[in-house]
Amino acid sequence: MAYSVTTSDIVARWRPLSVDETAVATVLLADAVVKLDVMRPTLAAAVASTVPSTHVDERFVTAALCDMVIRVLANPDANRSFTLGSDGAISLSYGVDDPRARIEVTAGDLTYIDRALIAAEALLPRFVSRPMHSTMNFRYSTAGTSLPTV
Repeated sequence: MAYSVTTSDIVARWRPLSVDETAVATVLLADAVVKLDVMRPTLAAAVASTVPSTHVDERFVTAALCDMVIRVLANPDANRSFTLGSDGAISLSYGVDDPRARIEVTAGDLTYIDRALIAAEALLPRFVSRPMHSTMNFRYSTAGTSLPTV
């Protein structure tokens, strides 16, 4: 694995895992790494970098990967809501199109990773602030015209 995150990181953030949960969490961590690396291909290199100006602290990645796995372990069936009606009717809805789609990289997971990558200059921000320049011909005097003054 490109990162040193283990099931002990999950235990430290959540609760002790059973033997079965530990086995599942190990596989889910590997899946989460693959999905995160696909979404942020420069992340592994930034974590491995020894140059301080381009290095990303692995704690950002560990937190995101653990969050992804804990979400699955806490809700293995991907239930969004479960309703038991007074007449005994049961209603169940899923948070994803396919409840078997286990690991999901959310915008929240990417937020602090992206901030770390931007700080390490390994990811360019989507929007860069720039001064706005107009191509319109504005007049700086309204003498003899009905145009507004800038």
